[in-house]
Amino acid sequence: MGLWTLLEGFLLLANALAILNEDRFLAPRGWSFSEFSGGKSKSFKGQLIGLIYATQYLRVPLILLNSIFVVVKYHKDTPDCGATQKESFSERLKNFVLCASFSFGVVGRKD
Repeated sequence: MGLWTLLEGFLLLANALAILNEDRFLAPRGWSFSEFSGGKSKSFKGQLIGLIYATQYLRVPLILLNSIFVVVKYHKDTPDCGATQKESFSERLKNFVLCASFSFGVVGRKD
C-alpha cells in the first residue's frame, strides 16, 4: 500500500462524510450539530460530529481534490497517453483531453 492509495482512502472517507444529510440521517440518530454545540463537543461523538460538519462545509475543496485525483489517476493508468518533450502545451493538453475521453468511453477510437 503506497502513499497514493492511503490518500485515496482518506479522500473517499471525506466524501462519505460530506454527503451525509442532517435531516434524513444524522438528526434521527441524535447526531445533529445543534445537540452538540454546547459542552458535549469534547466527547468522541462530539468530535466526530464536528468532523462530519467540517467536511460538509468544505465541499468545494473536496470537489477540486476529487477532480485532481481523477485526472492524475487516469493519466497515470493510461500508458499510451504520454506526451513527448517536443509537443507544445496546447498539443499536450489536447492529447490528454482526448485520452481521458477515451478512458471514460466518451469518444470511440478511430481504427
